[in-house]
Amino acid sequence: MQRSFSGKVWSLVQLAAVFYAGQQVLGILQSKVKVKREELQTRRKESNRVDITSEDSFPASDPPAWGGSHAVGPIH
Repeated sequence: MQRSFSGKVWSLVQLAAVFYAGQQVLGILQSKVKVKREELQTRRKESNRVDITSEDSFPASDPPAWGGSHAVGPIH
């Protein structure tokens, strides 16, 4: 079965519409991926900042190794 010229044109119009819609969806998905990537990079920077601050405060953040319960000599 052969298509008429108008049928072929209509098929091309439909194909172009599908292609255009696909491009629009792809653009939306790409922008969402970009936003998520930026959010992930921000979280990594924040996480790194917390890790670095924690490492820098290491001695001050640990409780002392001694306490009031260790043995001492008699009080004079």
